[in-house]
Amino acid sequence: MPKMTLDLTDAQLSALSESASYAGLESAHDFMMRFVTREEELAVLRQKVLDGMNSPVVAEMNEEYFESLRNKLKQGIRS
Repeated sequence: MPKMTLDLTDAQLSALSESASYAGLESAHDFMMRFVTREEELAVLRQKVLDGMNSPVVAEMNEEYFESLRNKLKQGIRS
């Protein structure tokens, strides 16, 4: 796995270590790994939201739509 080196001030490293401890992590390294992972997940979610916004409208979510969903559920429960 490739490595990256960060130059931090003492105050930044202290804050990072404190954040790691507060999150129940063993080290600042673990905190940064979690941070990077969360950022990757947010990027995926952001793209999905944008894809949804740009997709065509296939149905209107109105009272009739929700009623049809309730009916499908009721039919599934009876089966």
